[in-house]
Amino acid sequence: MRPTTLTALALTLLMLLLVLLAAFFFVFQGQLTLRDELANSSETVDALEADRARLEIEQSKLQATATSIYAAHATVSSEGVALSEQLADTDLQVTRLSQQNATAEAEREVTAATRESYESTGPLVTIVEPQLGSSAIAGNELTLVIVATDVDEVTTVTISIDNELLEIPPIVPSDKVVVRQAWTPEEAGQSIITVTAINSREVTSQPAALTLSIGSPTAQPTETATATATTPPTLVPSPTS
Repeated sequence: MRPTTLTALALTLLMLLLVLLAAFFFVFQGQLTLRDELANSSETVDALEADRARLEIEQSKLQATATSIYAAHATVSSEGVALSEQLADTDLQVTRLSQQNATAEAEREVTAATRESYESTGPLVTIVEPQLGSSAIAGNELTLVIVATDVDEVTTVTISIDNELLEIPPIVPSDKVVVRQAWTPEEAGQSIITVTAINSREVTSQPAALTLSIGSPTAQPTETATATATTPPTLVPSPTS
């Protein structure tokens, strides 16, 4: 062979060797790069697994928090229902109290009006004795019984007969006064007994009046006549002979 051919062959082999070395180098570099990428991928996968585990933990925490919130919401709802019932009971009690207050106020107004009306009329006077429709005898002593009452003290009681005032002893002021006064009618006919009372506020009562019939005294006989009856003789039949 010629030297030129050997040289060309050597050069060709050298080129092939260089190409193979370059290919080996690129393959080696690729493997290194692939290994690095695989390592990075493994690290990325580990990081992703760690993130997934962390997310699972956080999800569990969120679920526990959601459960707690749901339980708290249920508790709040139950307490809200109980509070609503309490508010309803409170409103009912307030309504009842308002009605009771209105009733009490109305009763106070009625009581005040009744007291004012009662106070404006003064004491209440009643003639207990003699009774209505009764009669008396001239010259016979009677006992007049008068009862006077008032929410305030009765301080004065006046008795007049036929517009003539009787003198009676002073009374002890009280919310109920009973007066017993002796009186003797002098003439037969009719007499009008009128009674009034005055309380501590100087209010005079409505008069109580009674018309009493007075009869004449009956004349008593001085002697008593005795009648003698004569009994006729009794005839006794004679025996038959």
